[in-house]
Amino acid sequence: MIPPVRVPLGTPQDLRKQAALRRHVQRAGAALLNQQCWLWGCDVRSTSNLLLTRGFDRMRAPNGADRSTQYTLRDGGWVVRLWGSGVFVGDSAEGVFLNRFIFEPRLAVHRPEAWQDPAQFKRGPRYWDNARLARLCTWIAAYEESVVRESGVSYRRISLASFAESVSHAEAIARDWRALAALLQGSDSRSQPSFPACQIHPALALNPVTAISGC
Repeated sequence: MIPPVRVPLGTPQDLRKQAALRRHVQRAGAALLNQQCWLWGCDVRSTSNLLLTRGFDRMRAPNGADRSTQYTLRDGGWVVRLWGSGVFVGDSAEGVFLNRFIFEPRLAVHRPEAWQDPAQFKRGPRYWDNARLARLCTWIAAYEESVVRESGVSYRRISLASFAESVSHAEAIARDWRALAALLQGSDSRSQPSFPACQIHPALALNPVTAISGC
């Protein structure tokens, strides 16, 4: 069972800084995850289905329902489960679900052998598990590095070219995910996703350190 969150007390200035950083993480995370779900869709539609070649199990919605196919990767006690609308990360019992458009983790129960409707997780309680979220970001970065290494950066450029809301260059996707992991871990407040200011999400180019110092 995930233990309850214990928020350390701090000065009002500390709390404002934490809130500013959280908002930046949410904006950056939502843009990156929306982009990533598009990329996973491209990988599924590729000739070899890159998710299957990387060890994911595929499960379609029951009774022929026209719902998102579910992909699950198990690595020991670590579980990543993907749908077109979001991602679950956790263990064999529970974890957190992230909607692709709203980077706000929700506590979720994992049912190992069942197709799960991701819509049910959207009603779960909010739960910020920074350690799991950072691990997910690091895993996605490693996944993207393997895609570029094995399929070529040109493949990722083509995938991004057909997505109007892209926020990363093909060469920088993994780096942006690692930067977000660093923000979640609090290990490097200067590290940030490298979104170009001309993109659809100009607010994401904001340096979180500058935003925080102005609180």
